[in-house]
Amino acid sequence: MPITLATPPEAILTELARALPRIGRSATIRQRAPAITRAAGRFELAVNMRVARTLDEIIDSDALPMPVYVVGLDDLARGELVKTARLALWSHIVATDAGPVSAEVRSDNSRFAQVTNSVAVGRARTSLMRMSRGEGAAALDGEAAELRIPALNTSLLWVKGARETFEVLDSALPELPEGHRFSAADLTSILRPIAEARLRNPDSDG
Repeated sequence: MPITLATPPEAILTELARALPRIGRSATIRQRAPAITRAAGRFELAVNMRVARTLDEIIDSDALPMPVYVVGLDDLARGELVKTARLALWSHIVATDAGPVSAEVRSDNSRFAQVTNSVAVGRARTSLMRMSRGEGAAALDGEAAELRIPALNTSLLWVKGARETFEVLDSALPELPEGHRFSAADLTSILRPIAEARLRNPDSDG
């Protein structure tokens, strides 16, 4: 099975089309975050907006949808990663000439959550575009998602398949260099002792 893209509920796009244009019209946003204003304009296209459904469509699309899962320190400290990851958000990554942004909606109530231009946003899109060209994707299969570990300031591209694979998008941990890929078992073995240490001493960064 090749790498696939998830299809978000229709209510997610409806909410973004409602919320983003209003945000994009803010004078402060236009001045300080022009990428958000440009992204908001894409969602005003409504039914004419091109949402990528396959990897090959990403380059010509207006938005790249991706489910965002989160996992906490308690789960990691128990050695649990995949089965405890919770779907928290739906992200739509929009590439603009001012940089990529991610417009995000809560998965539980389909309400607008935030717009972010974090470094992980651009890296996720770039990595999937590389995979669409066959670069480093030969052994990967499954659905593309993002996994966030907020307590560790870590974001990973997650290919959810028979062989769970994680690619580091951004992390404050030296054990997780950007671009490196891990199996679920290897990632868990790295993160478990870190999570245990953080829970023992919440004020420590180590």
